[in-house]
Amino acid sequence: MKKSYLLPLVVSIGLFSCTKSGTDTTSGTGANTNKTSYKVNGVVDVSIQNNPDSNTSVTTLTITDTLKSAQKITLSLDGLPNGVTGTLSNTSGYPTYTSVLTFVDASNATPGVYPIKLNCEGSISGKASYTINLTVRADHDYANDWIGTADAITRLVNGDPGPSFTETITHGDRPNRVVFHNFFNDGVDVYADIRPDGENVDIPSQTINGAIYSGGLSTVNDPSGRHILGGRVTRTTNGNLLGYDIGLTMR
Repeated sequence: MKKSYLLPLVVSIGLFSCTKSGTDTTSGTGANTNKTSYKVNGVVDVSIQNNPDSNTSVTTLTITDTLKSAQKITLSLDGLPNGVTGTLSNTSGYPTYTSVLTFVDASNATPGVYPIKLNCEGSISGKASYTINLTVRADHDYANDWIGTADAITRLVNGDPGPSFTETITHGDRPNRVVFHNFFNDGVDVYADIRPDGENVDIPSQTINGAIYSGGLSTVNDPSGRHILGGRVTRTTNGNLLGYDIGLTMR
């Protein structure tokens, strides 16, 4: 089976080259309630990874203003996920000035997409907000190593083997998730989550066509280099639970 691995990047870059527009959030009456006259340039979506070689994103922001009177613009961040730090080299200043925005995956943040708010406030012309979509990627997506076709066989625990059949394995809807097509030779699609060690697989309980599937698999490599999955899975139909040993050999 062909394996593929993600190559680490030294520093992540913005996912889109076009700067984003802000939303005026000014409200209320009195001082500091004028519509915003300033703009933050260089706001883009960014990506970091659970890997020391690519866990940092650096973006330079430029704050400009069309107001003739000098005003201080203050910047802050909201919505950082656990495990990610976000810093601004300058949190306030008089335009035109720059601030370097840095995100660091400091402690293996949970992979996903997080909307980060860059909040801005002018001393004269009110408030604005920008949304930065921060993507945290898993260190290695083991699902890519499993995609392919497998020869499979099942048997009741302590019973005789059943007929052999073919399963197709595809990538699931998130990193480290695969989908077994024609699972149990039942013609159903069952998903499984690969553990961080890349060698063990959990099949969460899922109900398909009235049957409940759950269990776990482990991987080994035989001398010929083939990838083999083996484990125990249960199938419950109409309240009757049966345990099966299952084996899959990647072609």
